[in-house]
Amino acid sequence: MHTMARRRAGSKALIKDINKILVLSTIREQGPVSRTELAQLTGLNASTISKICDDLHKRDMLFDVGAGQSSGGRRPIQMLFNNNLGYIIVVKIEDARIRLALANLKPSIMDDYSIPFQRGGSYPETIGLIKTEIQKLRAKLDAENKELMGVGVALSGIVHHNQGKLMGSTFLGWAEEDIAGDLAEVAGAPVYVDNDINCYALAQHWLGSGKGESNMLCLTIGQGIGGGLVLENKLYRGNAGGAGEIGHMICEQGGRRCYCGQEGCLEGYCSYPALRKDIQQELGLSLTMEEIAQKAQSGHTGICQLLEQAGKRLGSTLISLCMCIAPELIIIGGEGITKLPSYMDGVNKQFGENWFSRSGMSPIPVLFDEPGNRFFLLGTALLVVDRLFGAPLFEEDNPLLRESLSSTI
Repeated sequence: MHTMARRRAGSKALIKDINKILVLSTIREQGPVSRTELAQLTGLNASTISKICDDLHKRDMLFDVGAGQSSGGRRPIQMLFNNNLGYIIVVKIEDARIRLALANLKPSIMDDYSIPFQRGGSYPETIGLIKTEIQKLRAKLDAENKELMGVGVALSGIVHHNQGKLMGSTFLGWAEEDIAGDLAEVAGAPVYVDNDINCYALAQHWLGSGKGESNMLCLTIGQGIGGGLVLENKLYRGNAGGAGEIGHMICEQGGRRCYCGQEGCLEGYCSYPALRKDIQQELGLSLTMEEIAQKAQSGHTGICQLLEQAGKRLGSTLISLCMCIAPELIIIGGEGITKLPSYMDGVNKQFGENWFSRSGMSPIPVLFDEPGNRFFLLGTALLVVDRLFGAPLFEEDNPLLRESLSSTI
């Protein structure tokens, strides 16, 4: 999708589509379920459920998996959603490589691979590489008579998700690029674009440690610091996709100059490059993050003190965030983060002073996680799944509502 879709007018067709998506999403999330259970879960009457399920069966969108427990009379037939009804092309743009994959609608990742591109490469050059790979993956799906349901794209930067546009990425050096529009023609299916940390948050919410939590905060620590917010079970993107730029919250008035133009950004004190710089300046040691982790685990006093200091600064920022959004869970992800015990201790010590804990309310757990690339790919696939199974209130193509689909059970 690369333009703002118009809201659909109220009609019988809209109600029919809403009910169909409601039934599909309920079976997908709760299955196996019977028709009686579906009526209870959705609030739709039995005749509407039967009519929708009969149609979905004819289109191979559901399949039966045997009989459930009977409360008297005939045992009810249980149904599952056909996760192989269609497939998603997943694209994650990193600093010097593009990761690509195919995923089904569960989602499960398959055919995961990467191609290199020049660090600091131009947008036209990179989008050309992506188009070529999408064409290859489409050809593979076509040859196997499989339906492409959509394309998900994740990258660092501020993304206007509803327009599919990258507003700006300091990391990549790109700005004002219509990624969804540029990929739409070659994709031949809806294209959804988002910040990579939002995709990570989606994966944590639906598949990871945040499953079942309505409100959660995800951070990633690495070359920078990014954030993703899930509020009331929905990813919160803010105006033009600007929410979650936690690394550019001010933690030191008149502090270090940040590349964003501000002074005192959190990223300038708590990101991995900041940690390396502080250790070099304070201790005269030029170390990689792997070497820092080794020395910290060996108990190097100076390094442990600097790591704890940075962790406490991050912990203070988390307190401020929690006073605004009151999450049920905080997840901090990052490559090697669990090998920095002093950093984690600093976060926990400082964050433990938050009002929620001291007032006797339920404490807010902080989990440290090393997600790996597969989790980001799953989150990018969920971008598409999230839109396919969302209420069809806008005039946009949704393959699930087409009259016919090719599929494989």
